[in-house]
Amino acid sequence: MNDLVGVKMTVRGFVQGVGFRYFIMKYASSLDLSGYVCNRQDGSVFIKAEGNSNAISNLIVAASQGPPRSYVTDKSIIHEAYTGSFSEFSIK
Repeated sequence: MNDLVGVKMTVRGFVQGVGFRYFIMKYASSLDLSGYVCNRQDGSVFIKAEGNSNAISNLIVAASQGPPRSYVTDKSIIHEAYTGSFSEFSIK
């Protein structure tokens, strides 16, 4: 059975200017997730993703660590219903 879910995640720390969005986009795409990642003015990174619940869990783990040059200090996660609103995963 395909357990499709959505998630909103805000990641804080040293996460801008270190390839964090590209890292998330490539990883989410490799998991067949859809949605987007974007920088926020407060220095955080926002992730909206939808797809298989196991893939979402893997994305949360990856976003909690980030790419080698980043440093994650805090994250907030809101689980949501799957909407099917996105056809791919992109950087905004």
